[in-house]
Amino acid sequence: MAKFRLPHEYVMRLNAELRSRHATWIEGERPEKISKAFVAAASMADLFEMRVAELALSQGGEKVRTLAQTLLQERRQQAQRLRSTLKIAALGDAEHLVPYQLDARREHLVDRLSDTGDEEDFGALFIRQQRASHEEAVGIFCFYAVYGENEALRAFARITLPFLERRLDQVAQLT
Repeated sequence: MAKFRLPHEYVMRLNAELRSRHATWIEGERPEKISKAFVAAASMADLFEMRVAELALSQGGEKVRTLAQTLLQERRQQAQRLRSTLKIAALGDAEHLVPYQLDARREHLVDRLSDTGDEEDFGALFIRQQRASHEEAVGIFCFYAVYGENEALRAFARITLPFLERRLDQVAQLT
């Protein structure tokens, strides 16, 4: 698997996430704003993965359901670890950064997936979406693991990154 090791790619992915929240990150931005953007991006990735995994459990074939069950379990654990990390990250009232509903882009992806009637088509689209989602998550986590200012969140990103990379490798082999 090609790893996202170019800092420019990480900055672009994080900027895309910030733009979706009507904010931008520029060189020299306050570290707290970057950390909050990371929390929001990581939380949105977890929320999306859990939503599509739940959908796959009801609409996917056996291979897709097996993957979805694993993804759902991992993302729930990851979301819980992030919430625990937020308690020691000293970002102020950071709990409001954790989204409880999907943004428009991800909601559209869920809608496309749920509208897929054929089990085989559903599986193919699910795998494509998983690959794209994991590529994005790896980029965001890698960026923060290297450049993040908050030590607790950076440790969380460094610990989580290998799991995301392994899952990306697994999903990539299914395409």
